[in-house]
Amino acid sequence: MIFIITISNGYGKMLHLELSMRDTKSKGNAMDYMRMKQNLSDAGCCESVIKEIIGLSESGRMTEALRMMKKARCQALDELHESGRKVDLLDFLIRNTEKEMKQANQ
Repeated sequence: MIFIITISNGYGKMLHLELSMRDTKSKGNAMDYMRMKQNLSDAGCCESVIKEIIGLSESGRMTEALRMMKKARCQALDELHESGRKVDLLDFLIRNTEKEMKQANQ
């Protein structure tokens, strides 16, 4: 079974993830792991994390691979929240600057 997930970053860029669910007893083929590697890379995982997740998957240790993917997800979500805080701060600075400029012109 294959799931295709499309995520928007809010700025018009779409990220397409293709997840293949398979029996953990089967070894999967090279194409499955190539897709997984590309998806993990697109999701922002570093090469060492990608290699570890794929290695765990290849050896049938799916629970550990899933744990690592969830950890990477949490890190990505933390980065998203940090970016949101930066945008909020910039919005505040922009509003204050515009307000000061408007008051100076009156």
